[in-house]
Amino acid sequence: MRLLRTLAIASTTAVLLMGQAIAAFAHPQHEPPAVSITGPARSATAKYHSLTVAKKAGYSILADTAGITCIAEPGMGAMGVHYVKGDLVKDPAIDSAHPEALVYAPDRHGKLQLPRWSMS
Repeated sequence: MRLLRTLAIASTTAVLLMGQAIAAFAHPQHEPPAVSITGPARSATAKYHSLTVAKKAGYSILADTAGITCIAEPGMGAMGVHYVKGDLVKDPAIDSAHPEALVYAPDRHGKLQLPRWSMS
């Protein structure tokens, strides 16, 4: 009798816990939209869609030791052309309002463009 009572309590507890777990997964907590996370970076980079503005602000092209400015891997694509602001790169602090690097991609005419943010 005691064994049956223990099994009944254990079974009831298991069912209740499973019910709570199912409810939690069925109704996940709402996370803040990605826009609130990327907002400062969007604002900080908006003016740098013009490469001329970026250059005037102190950003310069970054090349590797071989002088390559756009590293591409066959079959994987390319990262783009990096423009960096040396003083910000040297500083260990990370501040989304002051980007250390901007990555431009050539458009179909070969002109470098800072990609537009997409939240789709």
